[in-house]
Amino acid sequence: MTQRLAIAYWGATMAGLASLSCRDVAGGSAEVRSREQKMVRPVSEILEVLLDMPCWSEVGHYDQTGRCRMTGALQRISEFPLNDIRAAMEEYIRRSRQSTNGYDVCAMSRLYVLNKYLFRIPEQVPRSSAKFFGGWMGIPYDDEHVSMAWPVSETSNGERAITGVGAGFMGGEYQALAAFDYYRATFGTRFP
Repeated sequence: MTQRLAIAYWGATMAGLASLSCRDVAGGSAEVRSREQKMVRPVSEILEVLLDMPCWSEVGHYDQTGRCRMTGALQRISEFPLNDIRAAMEEYIRRSRQSTNGYDVCAMSRLYVLNKYLFRIPEQVPRSSAKFFGGWMGIPYDDEHVSMAWPVSETSNGERAITGVGAGFMGGEYQALAAFDYYRATFGTRFP
């Protein structure tokens, strides 16, 4: 590079820096802020859907409207990338713990059905290999098998539906993130 070109390049660079405002330097440029907001937006949208979704633990056996609202919310969430869903779950748990009710059965039940909806969990697995992440009561089982996908079932037309009704919860917290990670690694997702 000749000396004249180097000086011209330096002058253009300094002029560009001089045009930056303190807000651009301190808070990042509008482009950077916009990119950060776009990365946060899916998590916020997922959180909104989760918070608006009825609690599985509170939807009764004959509440078809509640089941349809849950299924619609789960379908909407399933359209997001798994990493965004997991980040939203983590934030949901954090916010739940800080709320008046805490990370209670209602809050845990939303994540429970979300995990069961997202992943290719087999309907039946041998009892010896069944892995649990909380004390959900009512899970169907027999001498040899456990219904791991419960309360979600596949309908005759291949769609996922919430068919099981909760019978309560006992013990410590539902380990939603550990379940998410295990189901993802072991069974894979139902959605692209």
